[in-house]
Amino acid sequence: MSAGWLNCTSNFEGQFGHFTTTTTTDALFLFLRLLFFIITF
Repeated sequence: MSAGWLNCTSNFEGQFGHFTTTTTTDALFLFLRLLFFIITF
């Protein structure tokens, strides 16, 4: 389950990484992924 989540995160970052231009945006994406992870699992 963890491996699948990491793969999904890597794919997401690969597709949308060019939008994360600032550390604030990186933190926001990380927070959203963490929140989604908590809700989903």
